[in-house]
Amino acid sequence: MFCNRSMGLIGRIGRNGRIFFMWFLHRERAALGRLRAAKAAMQKDAEIREILESRDSVVDRYSPQFQPGQIEQIDEKVLRSFLLIENNKHWSGLLRQSNRICSDMAATRAALGALVDESQPIEERTGPATEIKGLGKGIITAILIVAYPNKYGVWNNTSESGLVELDLMPEWRRGASFGVRYAAINAVLNELARELGVDPRYHLVVPVRRSRGDSGAR
Repeated sequence: MFCNRSMGLIGRIGRNGRIFFMWFLHRERAALGRLRAAKAAMQKDAEIREILESRDSVVDRYSPQFQPGQIEQIDEKVLRSFLLIENNKHWSGLLRQSNRICSDMAATRAALGALVDESQPIEERTGPATEIKGLGKGIITAILIVAYPNKYGVWNNTSESGLVELDLMPEWRRGASFGVRYAAINAVLNELARELGVDPRYHLVVPVRRSRGDSGAR
């Protein structure tokens, strides 16, 4: 079911990557059947349609602010506004972390600058952001998906629960860094998006609606 592109990738990414993709291929058939059914149901859901229809406006508004050379000077008001559900349209609860995130804007700007620096591997450049109090996985990856809509997915409690439910949650060695764990999760999300024909920007929730109450902040 996986395309030749995926199989070619296995040959290029080393032993650990080959192990991961072979593990993923073993489980993806059953998972994709469930996800396709869920996708069809979601397309009839007015709330989901509204979320999807808002995606371009969110990216248009915030992606320029989250680019290298810009995010290092981001205005505190802009960052706080992104944390509002009224503006990001997808993640309710991010605002609760705003005071902690903005308590030292110089450190936050530097960490976000490193986060969006595509010249560095994602496994490494997420490190400084994780040192900022209040910047959990949901906010870090929400910023990434808005900055680079076609490359990253959101890792929050909803997407993680979906992957666990589908038996697609990657495994990693004890003590693996945030960046290593996110790279593995993002690989799964991207493959699912390609297989399902989902806009990569908005495989922000694996298409199994696990919880309406997930704030996405964690």
